[in-house]
Amino acid sequence: MSELLEFVDKLEVSNKQSDFFNSYLDFHLEYDLIFEKDVDDIKKIFNSFNEYRINETHKESDSLKYILNNINKIKQKEINGIKFLKKPTDYVKIDTKKSMHPDRCVFKLENSVFKIHAFQRKGSLCWNWNKINSFSTEIYFQKLSKKLIKNSEIKDMVIVPEIYNYGIIKMNDRGYMFLETEYIEDILSSQLRCSIKNIEESTNILFNFLSKYKKYIGYINKNLCLYCMDDANCSKYIFSLSIEDISTEIEKLGLNKLLEKIYITTKTDSFITSDTIFHSNTYISQDDKLVLIDFDSYTRKELSKYSFFRLFDIIWRNEIIKNWE
Repeated sequence: MSELLEFVDKLEVSNKQSDFFNSYLDFHLEYDLIFEKDVDDIKKIFNSFNEYRINETHKESDSLKYILNNINKIKQKEINGIKFLKKPTDYVKIDTKKSMHPDRCVFKLENSVFKIHAFQRKGSLCWNWNKINSFSTEIYFQKLSKKLIKNSEIKDMVIVPEIYNYGIIKMNDRGYMFLETEYIEDILSSQLRCSIKNIEESTNILFNFLSKYKKYIGYINKNLCLYCMDDANCSKYIFSLSIEDISTEIEKLGLNKLLEKIYITTKTDSFITSDTIFHSNTYISQDDKLVLIDFDSYTRKELSKYSFFRLFDIIWRNEIIKNWE
């Protein structure tokens, strides 16, 4: 009898989660964030999330286990050969010392990049389910972008990393969402660090990056109906810069201040970090191509940054999710 009750309880939870996901998709459709033709493929991704034991995800399972057990304590840039691209402490605000995105990190392991989001231990089911919803649309937009770009005239100049695997790692009675993708070396950060006192070099490096960014992001917006709601893509300043402007701005502001204005920063007021952060979710590869990463803020409709965050932070999270709790 107890087994039957447990089965009925799990079925009830599963049905509620499915209804919650459908509400999430309806929300996206209502605000034109996705097209009707996107829905079935997003549902397939949502339904394909598998659960893994830690030793089923990667041969370096001991290193992964250490990261998951200490996910909010890690401050090193590298642990046992694992390079952190974004440490948990990089999400901590200076003014509050509280994590904006608790239990979260991104790291390089061999030739892969792992993005980890832990389920909240004391969070409501809906808040944890929302992580799966968000990962589903993120994975969909990454796959869609790769497919559309591969069949476009910019296929030889823009790279979207391959998705290797995704799912839920179960360990110590806790779940961890993970997304494993191809690692593509970023040369822009190292180039800028090496040329930080050389105006001419810095000008050429930034002009190369910005000219590619403006050309290919503009093409993707116009021809592929894909929009990334990041700071750079919403910045009129970036799209108005020419090579002459860059050189003048470096002389006037200094390189660090200019980098802040184009959302490539060595230090910000908001986050504790000593590394270069690319707010634009783009960089340059070793073969001089534009690389697109982080598809969690992609939509089918062009929005202002304010509108995007209002939709998700105010309407979806504060109004709709709370009604499900």
